[in-house]
Amino acid sequence: MTSLPDLIQSADPDIEFIFIKSLEHKVRGIEFGLQVCRVEPSGQYRIYVACRGQILAHVFDPDHDSLSEPNSPSGLAIVDDLINSAINDIDENHHDLYTPV
Repeated sequence: MTSLPDLIQSADPDIEFIFIKSLEHKVRGIEFGLQVCRVEPSGQYRIYVACRGQILAHVFDPDHDSLSEPNSPSGLAIVDDLINSAINDIDENHHDLYTPV
C-alpha cells in the first residue's frame, strides 16, 4: 500500500512538503491515517486525513504564524491544534466526510 506522504506528494506534485508527524486514529471500526506537513517555502501547515489508500480531506491553518519553526514551541502547538481538530472532525463526522466508500 502507498504511504500517506507518497499519496500527498502525488496529489500535489508541484508542492514541496516537509512531513512533520504522522499517526493513526481508529473510530467506528475504521482506521484513519493523519499526516501533518508544512508547505515550503510559504510555511503553511496542513493536515491530511486518509483511509484505505485515499485522501479524504486536508485542512490548512491560515490563522497561525507561518514563520514558526516546526520544532519550536509555537510550531508544536500548531501541530497539536491541527491534530486535535482533525480527530474531533473525524469523530463527529457531521457531513459523512469521514465515511469511506
